Amino acid sequence: MRETSLISVCTGAALSINAWAADPTARGTVFLDLNNDGVRQADERGIGAVPVSDGVRVTLTDASGAWALPVTGDDHYFVIKPRGYRTPTTELGLPRFSYIHKPDGSPDDNFIWQGVEPTGELPASIDFPLTPNSEPDSFSVLAFGDPQPYSEREVDFLRADVIDPIVGRHDVAFGVSLGDLVGDRLDLFQPLNEAQSVLGVPWYNIYGNHDMNFMSGQSDDTASDPDRWADETYERVYGPANFAFQYGRVHFVALDNVIHEGFEGFRNGTHDGWPGGKRPRSATYRGGLRPEQLTFLENYLQIVPDDELVVLMFHIPMAAEAGSIHQIPERERLLEILSSHPNTMSMSGHTHFQRHWFFGEQDGYRPTGPNQHTTGVVGRTVHHHINAGTASGSWYRGLFDEQLIPHTQMRCGTPNGYTVVNFDGNTYTTDYFAARHSEQHFASITIGEPGTTEVRPIEGETTVVVNVFNGTEADTVRWRVVPGGTNARPLPWTAMLFAPQVDPTYQALFEREANLAEYADGQRDLPDPVDSFHIWESRLPADLPAGTHRIEIEHTDVYGRIRTMTATFRVVND
Repeated sequence: MRETSLISVCTGAALSINAWAADPTARGTVFLDLNNDGVRQADERGIGAVPVSDGVRVTLTDASGAWALPVTGDDHYFVIKPRGYRTPTTELGLPRFSYIHKPDGSPDDNFIWQGVEPTGELPASIDFPLTPNSEPDSFSVLAFGDPQPYSEREVDFLRADVIDPIVGRHDVAFGVSLGDLVGDRLDLFQPLNEAQSVLGVPWYNIYGNHDMNFMSGQSDDTASDPDRWADETYERVYGPANFAFQYGRVHFVALDNVIHEGFEGFRNGTHDGWPGGKRPRSATYRGGLRPEQLTFLENYLQIVPDDELVVLMFHIPMAAEAGSIHQIPERERLLEILSSHPNTMSMSGHTHFQRHWFFGEQDGYRPTGPNQHTTGVVGRTVHHHINAGTASGSWYRGLFDEQLIPHTQMRCGTPNGYTVVNFDGNTYTTDYFAARHSEQHFASITIGEPGTTEVRPIEGETTVVVNVFNGTEADTVRWRVVPGGTNARPLPWTAMLFAPQVDPTYQALFEREANLAEYADGQRDLPDPVDSFHIWESRLPADLPAGTHRIEIEHTDVYGRIRTMTATFRVVND
């Protein structure tokens, strides 16, 4: 444990009570909840050395479980769950680890969606219950990017397409949704929570730009700092937007990296599901982190052992074009803070495509020790950022299938779905699963023109395009042709070229479905294609005989794992 300043982190038993001597002071106890009722009894002892935070400072409880932090009048106090314990959850699996002190409640800003009710005077003791929980070094976590339903019907799409097929499919410790939990309609938090609870594990929810109270900033009470009040409904339902907890040897830190810039009025026309048909405009935000959030992270990392894994979870990815609202200007400072620990990674949603980035020394990540990537496929010590695929895909767009669910393929050519992160000590692997597909469906193969398996090979022109949904630039892909016939000998394995580009099959879908707005029942056009950064390309030999042949693909991922898949095609020689 590093030596720390009393200004930021209180690490000693006496300091955690006495460092903030000036009143008003919030005080309480973290205790072992023997009967699991959430209320401390006389025989329920306090638990020492447990972190408690107000979202900036981090203090450790003393030997009796006691803690103390300053009061400002609009505070969140939360326990940072240590290994071997669990916090209470609601009947819908939402973890309860915090206390909101908001004496006057949310500002009276005519919010469409309810904020926090007045909490009144500060309790004499804010107590956090913990119960024992077995936490092995190896465990898995389920991650949804952007569930983002805009209506009750889209909640049903999410449930039928993503959630129902995986009930009992994965053994996971908990789940997390990486922001844009809903699509502006904050009354959908409840049906979303109900749907996610079907999976039967605790579920953490990250704050996104479509989870804001967009009317924040319309009055004098909030105009000076609309972002301060934009998360009032989120807070009422989920608690603080910045928090942390430990599971196994992994420390998870959630950060709100969406900054609301003020109310800009309502959209024209009437909108179903909105009170009075009024729907606010929604593009009044930018990505970013406030100084106090970076201080919170820095303070917490001072009590995290150097050899344990730190995982950041936020909505907007760390990498985006300069000057865009979809970027984090504080990225270099964030990586500088993370450099205190060599074992780090982060996850985001937001973009509705899937991509991996590796940030190293040139980006500001300069840890003193190695991590799993140093001697692995990447070959250097990096911070790995995963921009996860989305559960909603392309916002539930596209033609309906036989179950009347839109195919909603993402604009990078990846099907909608979910991520599973597998932890083992301070290392990890990630897998992406396409909704309602088998676990073997990890890539798509396009041979020649999309939409047909009939090809007429032309020397150097007939392409084979492989889109590995969870692929990274550090991966390798090989391929070979196995000619038709029971006695045919496979052609030699050949490396494919990493070739970011628009997925040709998605491009064909986009063009084919360009007029879906003319159809009834909510079918909507797909969004514009984007370059996919998990595509490999090669050229089909021109001397293949007529007949049906097989292509074999071998993919080695960033973790060194090897998978294979096959596809068939038919050669026609006119």
